[in-house]
Amino acid sequence: KVEEEGKRHLIIAKKVYFNQASGKGSAKGMNVKRLSAAEFRAWYDGEAPEQHQVQRRNFSDVMAGAEMYRAQTRRGTGAPKP
Repeated sequence: KVEEEGKRHLIIAKKVYFNQASGKGSAKGMNVKRLSAAEFRAWYDGEAPEQHQVQRRNFSDVMAGAEMYRAQTRRGTGAPKP
């Protein structure tokens, strides 16, 4: 997509885009600081990235005996489920 100001964006999926000029992108649910331009390009071509993240739990759940952190795997929008 070319915006009015002339900026070029790759529209990959819902709430996922990459600005080709600045090299910055946005992807809901993913840590974009860990995604490279090559990974956004591969995502655009159909190969969605996968990230292993650690998420902090709710304080009341922790007080009830749950672990403080939990590991999770995030797949990019449009990725086929295993």
